[in-house]
Amino acid sequence: MYNDMIIGAAEEFINKRGRDKIKLVCVGKKGFTYFKKRGFNISNAYTGLNGRYSDKASDEICSALTESFLLKDVDEVYVCHMHSQTGLIYKPVFKKFLNIERQRIDPYEYKYLLEPDAEGILRELVPWYLAMKMRMIILEAFLLEHSARAISMKMATDNARELVEKLIILRNKVRQASITQDMMEIIASAEALKG
Repeated sequence: MYNDMIIGAAEEFINKRGRDKIKLVCVGKKGFTYFKKRGFNISNAYTGLNGRYSDKASDEICSALTESFLLKDVDEVYVCHMHSQTGLIYKPVFKKFLNIERQRIDPYEYKYLLEPDAEGILRELVPWYLAMKMRMIILEAFLLEHSARAISMKMATDNARELVEKLIILRNKVRQASITQDMMEIIASAEALKG
């Protein structure tokens, strides 16, 4: 269900924007397999994570997306992932990863003293910001995937317990019916011998 929700949302997003205009970077085997079979334009795939978070993989993904954007291979970068609304409710969301919108601030409203300068600070902060943003996205996705698995396994366990209880009740009814039948036959035989 988790993978179906995110793949469905991604496919809808792609179809709205034009399939030929989108390049995909897939993280995970299910999405990669799904989109590859359907002939989508996949520029890169990260399929060896096996549900385990890795700073190295997160940084690789972030670097690849940033490089594609800086080389002008793509105009914008969106990330589709699951977002938790509550502990049990999650939904697919799209976040614009790049380009970063710059807020316009009235220069007379706030006065800041920046050292070395604004450009130097941004040069240092923006890569760090993007790396942390990607890590948070991937960590949340893994968290929700594991949560979805745990919920599914709990539901399966509860259903199995309920089924076992029903089968035990059915077995007891069948056994009781068999004992009642045997007793009726014994009583009927005893009555036949008396008479």
